[in-house]
Amino acid sequence: MESAMVFPMLFILIFLFLFMGMFVYQNVVVSYTSAVTSERAAFAWDNSHRDPRSGILTEAAYDGLYTELGSDGVTGSLFGLIGHSETVSVSLPSGRTEGAGSALAVTKLYLASDWIAAAGLSYSGEVTRVNDGLFRLVRTKLEKPIGSNVFRSWGKGEFVDPTGQSNALITAPVDFVRHVDLARYYAKKFSGSSAGKATSKKQAGKVLSSYGGGSQP
Repeated sequence: MESAMVFPMLFILIFLFLFMGMFVYQNVVVSYTSAVTSERAAFAWDNSHRDPRSGILTEAAYDGLYTELGSDGVTGSLFGLIGHSETVSVSLPSGRTEGAGSALAVTKLYLASDWIAAAGLSYSGEVTRVNDGLFRLVRTKLEKPIGSNVFRSWGKGEFVDPTGQSNALITAPVDFVRHVDLARYYAKKFSGSSAGKATSKKQAGKVLSSYGGGSQP
């Protein structure tokens, strides 16, 4: 009688522990994949010709000198011309592009996320370049659909799939120096005018708009 009562309970507990272990493992794998994708994209952001896996520049090829200058709003933010964040994202596995961003930024996101499909990982989610003025980062959100009733959320009847999210800060020293030099140049150029601070800022915004870095206030 005792065995008939205890053994089924032990069997159920062992079964639950096994599935919980599988679920935690899958969460760790998805989180690791998202972290790797974000870090690779952020590290190689200064040059789209870098190898997306190692970050090594295998050939003497570079992006245009002013291709990204102002396209992400950094130049405008130095003058306070942009007060909102801008994002561009690539959806997985469809590859659909959403948000406002340059074609080069989209290409970099594609290069950073291509390895997921090449590795045969059936993940869904998105890789996003988030721009908030001077701070730029790559955010990766992934989910691995497993479609098992074991992982239904309590009381909701919805599937609970392993998920992962990771952020990596973009550091592009050369681009940042270009932004600062340009801002210093125009700040000095218009600060000495007799038109007043508001008009000088408007003039600077008009010039910077040609770089895609801001709009006229």
